[in-house]
Amino acid sequence: MRPHVYAGSVTTCVIWCRVSKTEQETANQLDKLRQWAQRNGFEVTREYVFEVSASNGSAKHREMLGQALADARLGRFEVMLVWALDRVSREGVEATLAILRRFAGHGTAVWSLKEPWTETADPRMAELLASLYAWMAAGVPPSFGVDQGRAGAP
Repeated sequence: MRPHVYAGSVTTCVIWCRVSKTEQETANQLDKLRQWAQRNGFEVTREYVFEVSASNGSAKHREMLGQALADARLGRFEVMLVWALDRVSREGVEATLAILRRFAGHGTAVWSLKEPWTETADPRMAELLASLYAWMAAGVPPSFGVDQGRAGAP
């Protein structure tokens, strides 16, 4: 992760805004994401805005994601702000984590307004939290697999 994401200097960011239903509008997400960028003192360098389904490998979604990854690789931004992680991928937790790792590999953080745990500049912490997210999304019960029903269970 680039150190100036948390060093207090101006950080460049992009906004990723995808809606998948005709009832959804990008305006609500865009307003909130722009406000979030402003509160963090980020300079918004680009907005990726489109209305398309991310499921089933939509060609438009793949094209936009490819462009965002290329821009990240070229160092055009340091943070990508998204409404929620499911705006980046609807193909499940592992696919989403793979995308987050690709951005991280280019030195770019992906922050989700609806998943505040993504707001970390420490790549080790981001990986730990992402792993916990994947584990919990897989349906691990709150008991962490411990049989709490038996008295004296080891």
